[in-house]
Amino acid sequence: MGLFKEVKKPVIRSVAPGAQVSARRPRFALKLAPCEEQCPAGNAVRTWLNVISQAKLDGRTPEEALEAAWRVITEANPFPATLARICPHPCERGCNRRARDGEVPVHVLEGYLGDFAVARGLEIVKLVDNTRPETVGVVGAGPTGLSCAFHLARRGYQVTVFEAGAEPGGRLRDAVRTGLLPETVLRAEIRRLAGLGVDIRCGEAVDSAALETLARNTSAVFVATGRLSSTTPLPAPLTGASVGPDGTVSGLAGASFALAGGDSIRHGLVASALREGHVAAEAIDLRLGGARPALSRGSGLPRADRIKLDYFKSSPSRGWKAIPRREEGNPGSCSALDIEVTEEAARCMSCGTCMACDT
Repeated sequence: MGLFKEVKKPVIRSVAPGAQVSARRPRFALKLAPCEEQCPAGNAVRTWLNVISQAKLDGRTPEEALEAAWRVITEANPFPATLARICPHPCERGCNRRARDGEVPVHVLEGYLGDFAVARGLEIVKLVDNTRPETVGVVGAGPTGLSCAFHLARRGYQVTVFEAGAEPGGRLRDAVRTGLLPETVLRAEIRRLAGLGVDIRCGEAVDSAALETLARNTSAVFVATGRLSSTTPLPAPLTGASVGPDGTVSGLAGASFALAGGDSIRHGLVASALREGHVAAEAIDLRLGGARPALSRGSGLPRADRIKLDYFKSSPSRGWKAIPRREEGNPGSCSALDIEVTEEAARCMSCGTCMACDT
């Protein structure tokens, strides 16, 4: 959205002789919230926090708001309960509220929503009603490969994931072994991919010969084990392309192609790895004739940094560091913890949306 737009008649007049009259008038434009800019996974943090805090205004019960907010998160992140426990949450370091009375504990609220969805057995909804004829093979069931499979399946593609190990998850399982991530949480979030029609085949390593067979039988291949190299030669007539952690795709050409990604997870950057998978899915969708534009890193909007902090009343953070455990009651019931979560989400200053506080 531009800051100005043309109008038929001048709206700014001057009495000075010979002065120029502008035919443009100011137009409101959102700014980029610092938390969203610093989220490697591309989460719409400001949006889902507002969904929680404005439940009453939107006519939702607290539980309905929790589900709606979770669905916003899963537009970018397939595994909120998992990522909340292992991400270093740089979003919170960028929170403008930090200078007032403490940052909003984004990772805690994200984990609360993720656990809520797991406990309720919530499923992901596809973006399309019909199944597309194209098939995609994904090599590697780590966070990058699973993220790619998730986003492609939501768009109606038939996706098969090949994993050399005994179980899917890849580097996510490191967090299980160290005790950061409960096995039940990881299993529950990966299980949702089956509901989207994703076929995950464990114990099936893909060498060059298998890759050639896969190329013949699918519309596209995503190698989610790192960049293509001499150790993973491409059989003809495949052409190679790569997706980087910054969201750029290079070398995408040819009727049949293999897209490679997954470098981020080699450095332990799980959130960036999920982003790589999302970008790969968008690139494959676009290349196979999907109508959606390719995902780009950054919106080009100015960042909302200069905030009038005294415009907001003081609301000190609860200091949550761990994800609070929600006791499941009757469906439709509202727990005291739900109210606290709503209040904590309401501490978000919606940076970049307000003119009164100069954001």
